[in-house]
Amino acid sequence: MDLSFNYKPFPDQNVQTFLTIENITNAPPPVIGGGLTSALYSGMSNNDYDTLGRQYRAGVRFQF
Repeated sequence: MDLSFNYKPFPDQNVQTFLTIENITNAPPPVIGGGLTSALYSGMSNNDYDTLGRQYRAGVRFQF
């Protein structure tokens, strides 16, 4: 689950601030078991899931 906020502090100008929180619940990736001949089930790997945990991003966007 992710959360994102955007705010325009000056409505008449092209300035926007933002805050994004990815993996807000800090849920770990699922454990993926393997078969007899491989370490992973076909088509699945931990690359498909967020393995870093919760991430924060904040910044300012503007146009000239």
